[in-house]
Amino acid sequence: MRARFTAAAVLLATLGGVALAQEPSDPQAQVRRHLEAYLRYFYAWGDDVQVKVGPLHESTLPGISTTLVEALQGEQKFQQVFLVGAEGRLLVRGEILDTTQDPFAPARRGVNLINQPAKGPADAPVTIVEFGDFQCPTCAQIYPTLKKLMAERKDVRLVFKDLPLVNKHDWAYAAAVAGQCALQQSPEAFWALHDFFFENQDKLNVQNLDARLDRWAESRDGTVGLSDRRWRVDSAQFRTCRQEKSTAHRVDASLREAAALGLVNTPTLLINGRPLVGNQLREIIDRLINFELALYEAQQKQQGSAPR
Repeated sequence: MRARFTAAAVLLATLGGVALAQEPSDPQAQVRRHLEAYLRYFYAWGDDVQVKVGPLHESTLPGISTTLVEALQGEQKFQQVFLVGAEGRLLVRGEILDTTQDPFAPARRGVNLINQPAKGPADAPVTIVEFGDFQCPTCAQIYPTLKKLMAERKDVRLVFKDLPLVNKHDWAYAAAVAGQCALQQSPEAFWALHDFFFENQDKLNVQNLDARLDRWAESRDGTVGLSDRRWRVDSAQFRTCRQEKSTAHRVDASLREAAALGLVNTPTLLINGRPLVGNQLREIIDRLINFELALYEAQQKQQGSAPR
């Protein structure tokens, strides 16, 4: 059986672009290549499947690491966290949970909320962080749900973070950069552009994006006379900003945060750090919000202060 696996693994790894005969000197890279070969054999992933075995991270168990494995075949995507032991000889599908620690604290600590686009009270007891992609159809589907939620609830703050899926969406990154440029001018400008993207997603493409962004900004430029009285956009500044590397760096920083937390799908909502992926029903989102509110109120009572 081992001979059969070895032969098949070599074949599948070679088809997948992994030359097992030329192992790198890095021990972790060797383990990751070995795991990819094994998983290609185990799941029968041929050369039409892109496989990525992520970096190995130390877990709370001695001698056990964790890794995120991703496989992409057309529109079908596989994601699974594996526990890795004995120098890659053992795999366990799942994750380690330390029952003495808050499992959502790392997500709360790992996301920068300073100077980010936000709606709702700054001291709201519940914060929803949306990692989104302006070209993502599922993000467009949940957009009206979140917009209505924020109009109706005063105990929630919504923060938007960029997670453009550049391997799937050809204008998502440029849209994220444009969002950062709108934010530089005002929060109102960001949210107006945010709404514009999701409400016009089917009319935008990589060829017309720049022109449509220019027209959007010009229609709100005070010098043109068509801007909202409460806020305006300097269209020349908006155009220049979209070409600056410093703006792209802000998008990249958000992408690094998402990668560090293992977030790869959009939309991903972090409700006080608790992840919720995809186009979720309003009742599910409200249930989690109300759960967090109950925890907050209980904590306030325990501390002897009245909840907000």
